[in-house]
Amino acid sequence: MCPLASAYVTYTAKDSDSDSDNAGLSRAPAARLAAVPDFDGRRYCRVCKDFVPLAAFPRGQRRTHLWQRVGKRAQARLFEQPRKRLLARMWMQLWKDRLVFGQTLVELKQADVDALLEAFLGPQPIGELAVLPRDPSVPLSSTNAVLAPKQARRKLLAGYTAGTYQERLALAVAGVHCGRL
Repeated sequence: MCPLASAYVTYTAKDSDSDSDNAGLSRAPAARLAAVPDFDGRRYCRVCKDFVPLAAFPRGQRRTHLWQRVGKRAQARLFEQPRKRLLARMWMQLWKDRLVFGQTLVELKQADVDALLEAFLGPQPIGELAVLPRDPSVPLSSTNAVLAPKQARRKLLAGYTAGTYQERLALAVAGVHCGRL
């Protein structure tokens, strides 16, 4: 035994209910709120403090439909800006395309897509372009991104499954000139 251990005296605090009439009650930790079942197609909203139709709740939202009131309006304001709407559409398309290439993530941000479009020097309108990876085995990033015409995108994705992606990509990108490439 350590010589310092005997120099200290330890006390155990008594329970606050030990000398009162509440000694028989247990103090279990507070349980989570019980899930309130949905009655007659209505659900209680903790934001509104009222019962609201189930249709007002987005999928996955249990007790608040705040996104319907706030987020949806913010998204509508954002999509009123044509450039932001174009970037969001292009990014969502490349997010969906990543599954074809067997990728789990995209390292390309909307700002990177915007920079890629700024460097675009081709004859086509930027709304008719799609972002595809140069090397489909590597996650899509700013160094692995290339612009291709939308019409060629489907052929390129079909070419990936057929094993001719690189050849088709070279032909599709030949008409698209980009300053960063």
